[in-house]
Amino acid sequence: MRSEGKSVSVNLSTPNKPYLRSRTEPKRNLQVLPVSRADNEMKAKLGIACAFLGFTLSANTIALSSARGQTGRRVPRADSIASFWQKFKAAAINSDKETLAALSRFPISRGYGMASIRTKAQFMRSYRDLFFNETNAAQCFPKVKPMIDRKRPNEFSVSCPFASDSSGGEPFVYTFTRTRAGWKLTSFENINE
Repeated sequence: MRSEGKSVSVNLSTPNKPYLRSRTEPKRNLQVLPVSRADNEMKAKLGIACAFLGFTLSANTIALSSARGQTGRRVPRADSIASFWQKFKAAAINSDKETLAALSRFPISRGYGMASIRTKAQFMRSYRDLFFNETNAAQCFPKVKPMIDRKRPNEFSVSCPFASDSSGGEPFVYTFTRTRAGWKLTSFENINE
């Protein structure tokens, strides 16, 4: 109830609901205090402040979400992928096993039916299988570019053809994943098998 400088009393008792108060309890009256112009101005200022705060938070949320992919994770910067790929490609072309092992995360998955490479020692023994057996990474890597899947923003892949026959497609896929330590080789598989 609105009032301009007058007091208004309201009777809280209801005749249809006697269980709300006991019969011996006296009737209570609620006194409504007058509402002044200053109170209304204060409410308006508070409403404006809340609206401004809500708008600011919404704008920050939109700005943050635009810097992230649909999954809510940060989209990798193209230059970080490019710089990692240059290091990895150079190490493969130069047959630098130590650098390739350092740029890998173990275990390295090898696809259907193949045992994962779990340690650096296993990586050294499997080096030729990964890079120079059925495919030739030294010939393939200078020609290919990393492929980034928008649905998996923390991964990219590189595909290579058979070493002996380049007309058979590119069934050998090297998958790289962004880890806390940076980009790492995490999978190698022949997608034809």
